[in-house]
Amino acid sequence: MNRKGLRNSRVLRSQTISEAAVIIAVLTFVSKIFGYLREILVANYFGATAKTDAFLVALLIPNMILGLFSAGLSTTIIPIFTEKKKEDETKGKLFVNQVFMISSTVLVIVSIFIVLFSGFFIKLVAYGFKGESLLMAERFIKLLTIFGFFNCISGLFTGLLQAERQFLVPILSSVVGNAMVPLSLFVLTPFLDIGSWIVGQIAFGAVQFFAMFIFLRKRWGFFKSFRVKGIMWGEVFNFYKLTLPIILTSGAGVLYQIVDKSVASSLQAGSISALNFAQRVYLIPYGLIGVSLAVSVFPTFSSFAVNRDTEGYSNVFEKSLIFLMYIMIPLSSFFVIFAQPIVKLLFERGAFDVSATTLTSLCVSMYAVSLFFLSLNDIFHRVFFSYKDTRTPMYISLFTVVLNIVLDILLGRLMGAAGIALATTLVTLSATVVHLFILMRRHYVGNLKRRQLFFEIAKVLIGTSIVIVISVFIKARVNFNLGFLPLLLRMVLISIVLLVVYTASTFILHSRGLGIMREEVTKILKNFWKTLFGY
Repeated sequence: MNRKGLRNSRVLRSQTISEAAVIIAVLTFVSKIFGYLREILVANYFGATAKTDAFLVALLIPNMILGLFSAGLSTTIIPIFTEKKKEDETKGKLFVNQVFMISSTVLVIVSIFIVLFSGFFIKLVAYGFKGESLLMAERFIKLLTIFGFFNCISGLFTGLLQAERQFLVPILSSVVGNAMVPLSLFVLTPFLDIGSWIVGQIAFGAVQFFAMFIFLRKRWGFFKSFRVKGIMWGEVFNFYKLTLPIILTSGAGVLYQIVDKSVASSLQAGSISALNFAQRVYLIPYGLIGVSLAVSVFPTFSSFAVNRDTEGYSNVFEKSLIFLMYIMIPLSSFFVIFAQPIVKLLFERGAFDVSATTLTSLCVSMYAVSLFFLSLNDIFHRVFFSYKDTRTPMYISLFTVVLNIVLDILLGRLMGAAGIALATTLVTLSATVVHLFILMRRHYVGNLKRRQLFFEIAKVLIGTSIVIVISVFIKARVNFNLGFLPLLLRMVLISIVLLVVYTASTFILHSRGLGIMREEVTKILKNFWKTLFGY
């Protein structure tokens, strides 16, 4: 393909929902590989030392404070810019430039505030830090705040690119940036010690920031003029008014983590670690499928909302719902039943012994029940946000925080770490019910074909039930006390068998979910073939 053809290709311009979901899922998986490589190098070079603790606390603070702004900016800019672009594209870009300028100024001030009062923030998060640990954390935070700033503004860029239906550039820049961390650790640690980690994180943020900034400027003409005079203060104020509830909604996730760790700290030793490892496991399918789909459909939702196309909106929502059901419900059952061999395969080596596997796998089973509901809540959030309703998800998040505290305390005392995981699942299910109730009352997604949806749920549940029966039979008769490679091969073989059974059963039942999968895969293959070969 010549240079002009590459510049005009779909890959560099825009993607369909299915293409976007695949791109995000595949590159997220690659990014996770770089993340695991980073963890291996950190463990090898620095271990579990005071130096590592100081770095992690210093990284957490700018990530926690500035990361909340990032979530708000990336989410709000999509429906706002989509609406303004429809009215007047030039005016829409001018508005974006103003938001970028004001947000950058505010975040520079916040960053300076974090640096000046670094000791206060460190004590707030790690009150036990004293002496050299406190001094190291203060030194680290002054540099890592640069990464926090780059990362936050990159959220705005990501939202803009997604509004233009361009999903490849933001996720690819994130993957390349993520690769900078293990590369820096490997190359620079002999010279800079833990400073190599700091360099890697700043490089990560810089790669994301400049790659997307340059692409937005050259491809779509953003950020070519900045005027202090003529700022549309009323519209900018409304933008931040919509952003604030999203920041608070994102903050609820941070509160979940704080509450879970606080309750778990009073339980048996290893409870916090078990919960952390369990989250890494069950969030794999959520990150690869649930998040990928939610991110890819959001610009389409926003476009339908602006154009008041309720029929198109309900069709895309319905397809997304059926797709999630078809994939996440059987996956949830797989992770519940095979939690122990999965955890053993991923973590059981060195200090992570059989007892740690048992505790962690129990937590995975409790968490995994919520996979479908967790993914569905992400779709529901995007529906509200597409209509610029950012307050409703905030109120629901506040409700779930209170419920999470109560259930954590009650179930944590009754069941230990597994009780905290179960509390999270019950909270997630409660949030789904509340979201669904409000959505139905407000008619955001038009007239859904409820009878057909119930039939689809029944077909998926029948197919999943068959998979569950076979899974229980296999687990009772197969030995999983094997080394890494034999266990890996055995799990792959079991997965293939269950996949064939599920696909065959849903084919016999004429599941629409299977039809959607086949249709979207065919469409993706045709588009990529056309992109590569031009016909």
